[in-house]
Order: sequence, then C-alpha cells, then structure tokens
Amino acid sequence: MSQLLCDGALQCACRDGAIVGDDLAKQTAPYVDKILTGATPAELPVEQPTKFELVINLKTARELGLTISREFLLIADDVVE
Repeated sequence: MSQLLCDGALQCACRDGAIVGDDLAKQTAPYVDKILTGATPAELPVEQPTKFELVINLKTARELGLTISREFLLIADDVVE
C-alpha cells in the first residue's frame, strides 16, 4: 500500500494488514497447491477482511488542486504528507 502512495496515488483503501508482492505469493501458494492436488476451489475457506485501512496522500491532493476535508482526514488511518 505505501508503494502505491509513494507512486502518487491519492488514496488507498485496503483491508487492514493487506499483503502485497512476495507476501501475497506466499499466502496464495498453499491455495494453489491444494487445488493442484485435487481440492475443489469451492471447498477452500475464503478470508473476509474485518477492518479496512484508509490512507490519504496530501501531496498528491495538493498537486491535483484538491482540498481534503478535515472530517475525511480525521477518519483516515494514516495521512501521508
């Protein structure tokens, strides 16, 4: 998520503790293995997020000429200056 914001994304809303890159591959591999060894995908458990994280990039907002309301900033989990 932080890489998205470093690359200039205005905001990022994702599940808390979201995993990307190599970590995502490590979490996905056991599912792929089960499917390749005969498990039915419908029988595999689905992970549902219980909390989402909202991060706002104020630098990008300023560059776009946007004003982010104080209320929106207050509900954000993190604000990147």
